Amino acid sequence: MNERREDLLALLDAPDAAPEDLGPVLDALDALDGPSPFDTRAGWANLMARGAKKNPRKRWGNVPLAAVIALVCLVTTAAAVTAFGLHDGLARYFGVGDGQSPLLENAVDVPECSVTENGVTISVLQTVADQYGIYMLYEIVVPDGITLPEGVVWSLGWLTPTLEANPTGVQGGLGRQEILEQDPHRMLILSTFLPSDPIEKGPVSFVLPTLGYWEDQKDVVLAEGPWTLEWELTKVEPGITLTPEAPIVLDGWTPVVTELTISPFSLHIYSDNASLPDVPMALVFQDGTRQAIDPFDYNHVSQGAYLAEESTGQQKYEFYCRFYHVIDPSQVTAVVIGETEIPFP
Repeated sequence: MNERREDLLALLDAPDAAPEDLGPVLDALDALDGPSPFDTRAGWANLMARGAKKNPRKRWGNVPLAAVIALVCLVTTAAAVTAFGLHDGLARYFGVGDGQSPLLENAVDVPECSVTENGVTISVLQTVADQYGIYMLYEIVVPDGITLPEGVVWSLGWLTPTLEANPTGVQGGLGRQEILEQDPHRMLILSTFLPSDPIEKGPVSFVLPTLGYWEDQKDVVLAEGPWTLEWELTKVEPGITLTPEAPIVLDGWTPVVTELTISPFSLHIYSDNASLPDVPMALVFQDGTRQAIDPFDYNHVSQGAYLAEESTGQQKYEFYCRFYHVIDPSQVTAVVIGETEIPFP
């Protein structure tokens, strides 16, 4: 039996062992010795060391151990995404109809990621991401001694993906959270982050300092955190991008369009000089149909300005719209902004 144990331990220490291969080895050790506690902090350090050996360009070594609450979060493969399917909450949010789930195949990750602190458990269920927006579905479960009130303004957590570097080194974005389901001891929440720069595959973190809400201009705390979750984002839908050789001047308006990207669930536009005008917009499809975009629908549309060149003070302006229903970007033939029709791609 000792020889069998030594063989299993050697497999765990093998430098080329993949995370998905370790489960059966740990199960075999449990069968010999019974379950034993796992030192997750040491396991996280070991995982970072393995990543550095396999691929020196991986970014695990840049993640501070102090930011991790005894947690290792693994992400399933594309095959597992197909097996689990799109969560009902996300399917409703993105307007995914029957047979349309494959449109999000390159956007959906299923992290196996959960942490418990002071009796409150937070679990990341799924993420949907393209270059200009990440949507994280997570669940909060509280013990019987805590009741989650409805109709209050909850304190927000911080969702932080890996972003493409820019010359200024200054990055930011817009974040929001929406409660999709709630009962006295459980909430299903969608956390959204729309960044100033494109999202890349890599480390993602979510931090909730306290479980609390605002009432009568006071901060009511139900449980102390923090809850910190970290995992590796492996799916970012690239979409289809149009980068014209010369900026497109909009008829009768100051801004010029320098880039457009359409994913199955969003339209993103870069412009120079000024933000896009508040004029009717639409997508035109191969069959001649149009999908209108309302620039005043602030539940689906956001705009912002970010520093693009520090030496000159030049800014870039962004327009982002999340569609009511997912689409096939390959079927889009044009984007219409006011009186200007831009052939796409």
